[in-house]
Amino acid sequence: MVGYRGRLKFAQYMPQKPDKKGIKLWVMADRCRYLYNLQVYSGQEGDRSKHEREIDQSHRVVLDMTSVLNNNGVNNIAYNVTTDRLFTRMKTAEALLKKNITHLGTIRNDRLEVPYELRKKNRDGSRNRRMTGTTMYAYSDRYMLCSHCPKPNKLVHLLSTRHVMPNEIDNEDGVAMVC
Repeated sequence: MVGYRGRLKFAQYMPQKPDKKGIKLWVMADRCRYLYNLQVYSGQEGDRSKHEREIDQSHRVVLDMTSVLNNNGVNNIAYNVTTDRLFTRMKTAEALLKKNITHLGTIRNDRLEVPYELRKKNRDGSRNRRMTGTTMYAYSDRYMLCSHCPKPNKLVHLLSTRHVMPNEIDNEDGVAMVC
């Protein structure tokens, strides 16, 4: 969000941001803050006469941002996209894997991709009690889902296509080494 107080049709109001009113930007940058791609959010995409909400906006934004990455294997460049919980979905991770781009991001607790064993609440609505400092993992052939409990009643979930099944298990502790 870039603060702007003038008149503008597509200015956004976000009360939780330091600049409450301004221009919303979607930005893709590398770890050195080099800008790869940028989009100005100017309102809903598509036919505005229907006044329908755009479905899967976060998925579309990630695919639009990563379209500038040419990952055809010529230079053996391995790209990894790191996102926050707004943009992290299993559908997005699958689409990026098809382009040979790995994905790492925090994922919301209420997403359907998160198993009930890792969530705050079980299927019946009862609270899932976890000890502070514990971490649970769920694996599939191409994905890893990590659930960490840093504080009481607080869970942080990570979805990764970069980290797969643990290769080694430390014999002293019996702890899996995720690489």
